[in-house]
Amino acid sequence: MPQRRSSPSSRASDSGSDEGRANAFIDWLSKLKAEIGIPARLRDYRSARPVTASDIEALTAIAIADTCHHTNPRPCTRDDFRNIFSGVL
Repeated sequence: MPQRRSSPSSRASDSGSDEGRANAFIDWLSKLKAEIGIPARLRDYRSARPVTASDIEALTAIAIADTCHHTNPRPCTRDDFRNIFSGVL
């Protein structure tokens, strides 16, 4: 039987503050990503070829078109996406 992972909500009671819950969630997500093989940094992603700065415009276009972008409560411009992608390479 597969091992059941604890959810961030089950660990959120570790600290009553918003910051404590946010940190618990980040910790849980980091561990989950490592467990299932998702790299922590874009530059660590391995595919047929590495992700490079020349990919930033295509990644930005994909991010802008993504449904999540349109429903995100925090506005994010093309320049914001470019800066995010540049910062993680």
